[in-house]
Formats: sequence, structure tokens, C-alpha cells
Amino acid sequence: MIDNNIECSKLHSICACGGTADTMVLEAIVERHGGSSPSRRTNLKQTMNMETQLAEDLKTSIRNGETVRTTVLRSIKDEFLKYKKQPGKAETVIDQELGISIIRKMVNKQKDSIEAFTKGGRTDLVQKEQAELAILEERLPTPLSDEEYNTFVSQAVNSISNPTKKDMGKLIAFVLEQSGGRADKKIVASKFGAILK
Repeated sequence: MIDNNIECSKLHSICACGGTADTMVLEAIVERHGGSSPSRRTNLKQTMNMETQLAEDLKTSIRNGETVRTTVLRSIKDEFLKYKKQPGKAETVIDQELGISIIRKMVNKQKDSIEAFTKGGRTDLVQKEQAELAILEERLPTPLSDEEYNTFVSQAVNSISNPTKKDMGKLIAFVLEQSGGRADKKIVASKFGAILK
């Protein structure tokens, strides 16, 4: 009989180390755990995709001499490692949802830096930060259109009876979850701030 804990442990070790796992190996493990449906295979690949893809992209950028891209990808890797250094997070696999959350925070910090440098008249630094921001945003899902934001905001408002600003946290969480990570928390908050009393 196959030890499920050992199989899962092996898979998580592959993910945590940023190594590339062969698709056939993944599918074999899925089958051993009770099925080989496309959805289960997709979930398994998505679970490990963020770290492994980052590792592969970093190797490629170094090989191609892409200095700016290499710097940004190393920054993302550092943020992933920093997250894992938190108490109880050492064995965490950076899956799509978590990875997007971490990168989105980096994007927001980058935007704040651009705003500060713009106000300070530091055009040279603005251009540098914008170039790095573009690379960060490549790793995020396609952002919502204004119409899509309004639709999710409307759905959130209708999910609570007579919502007020006290419900802001719940409403924002609703939109972030329903949008599958595509929504920007700051934009969502500003939209709710404009309509709630």
C-alpha cells in the first residue's frame, strides 16, 4: 500500500525547492490518490506553478543577460522566502493565490515609490521603478475593467442587508474572493468608500 503522507511530502518538497516536476510524475501521484480527473491535475499543477515558473524564468533571464528582469525576479524570490521565514510558514507552498497576494503587495509598494519619486522630480528613478513595475505586473492575472469592478461591487453590496462603512472589510473580501485575485484592493476600497455611508 502506498503511504499518502510520503507521496504528498515528496511533492511538496519538489514545490518548495523550486524544482521542475515532470507532468507524468504529477499525474501518477494524482491517480494514486484516487483519480485522474483534469480538474485534479490542474489543481496540482497550479499549486506548484508559482515557485517553479519563477525559478525557470529566473534562470532564463540570467542566461539572456536581462538585468532588470533578473533583479525583479530575485526580489520576488526574496519575498517568497521572507514569507516562509515567518513562524509556522516554513513548509508553505507558494501556490497561485498566495503568490499573487505577495506580488500584488510588491506592486502596490512600487506604485507608492513611483508616486513619491514623481512628486520629488526624480524622473530617472521614476523610469526605473516603472520598468520594474511592468515586470511585476506580468505575473498578475489580467486586471478587472471598470465595468467588472462595478459588477463585483454591486454583487457585494447586495450580499449584505443595508451595508455601511462598518461592513467595508467584509465587502472588500467578497470582491477579492469572487474576482479570483484579479481585483486591486485599493481600487475596491475606493469604490466602496464612494458609495457607503
